[in-house]
Amino acid sequence: AYQKAAAGGWKAEAFNNLGVFHKEAGSDSEAQFMFQEAIRCNPDFQLAKHNLAGILAKRATGSSGKESGRLLKRALYLDPDNTMIALSLAAYYSSVRKIERAVFILEVQNRRSPNADVLNALGVLYRELGQTVKANQFFRNALNVNPVHVEALNNVSIALVLEGKLGEAIPYSEAAVQLKPEYADAYVNLGKLYQDAGLISKSVEVLRRCLELSPLHTTAWDNMLFTSNYGDLSVDAVSDLHFEWGARLEQHITTLGLADAPPLKGTGF
Repeated sequence: AYQKAAAGGWKAEAFNNLGVFHKEAGSDSEAQFMFQEAIRCNPDFQLAKHNLAGILAKRATGSSGKESGRLLKRALYLDPDNTMIALSLAAYYSSVRKIERAVFILEVQNRRSPNADVLNALGVLYRELGQTVKANQFFRNALNVNPVHVEALNNVSIALVLEGKLGEAIPYSEAAVQLKPEYADAYVNLGKLYQDAGLISKSVEVLRRCLELSPLHTTAWDNMLFTSNYGDLSVDAVSDLHFEWGARLEQHITTLGLADAPPLKGTGF
């Protein structure tokens, strides 16, 4: 029916609907062609542009390097109000160390449509540029837009720690793990905060929770092994923790092969 309509006077709409059909059938290349045909028939057809942008962004996730960036740039050109595509393109620029370009993309997006995800991402980028005051303002702006934005809560906590405001930082990290119990990095940060506040048992508790979620989280292990020296554990128990970490690391390397093992990393203080 759509093919017949395409032969008649409803070409753009028909091609777009054919594209949706092919997309749902898992034929992304056919879908892309149909959306392109819809736009060729009607260059102002926003729905077809939105659909084509989605296909290009999906292709970008399966690509690497410059090809991924090229697809995302084209996708954002077609659908400039798409926040997820803007965030993905900014992440691409950040990955190739073009931080200023990533900031520009998200500053434009923020002017078009203020969004907590965009504000938080801008804070992260400005922090990478060493502009901590500006970064912290973006994190707080993100919370003004969405008071339960978990990543922004965690980032405000980090900012307060760097300012030496340990007591003010703890409630933000506690809120982050309450709102998103599977957020491993937030447990690491909260564990470090408890450690610095002298709350050793609470520190060990939340670090163990992080390791339940991410057994090879190196920052969590580092903090756990350090903190355990100041708790109620015996010397043998502390030694057992070190051996446990060594065993897990050895298993990881053996399973993946030393040459192919990705770097073990985690984020935190």
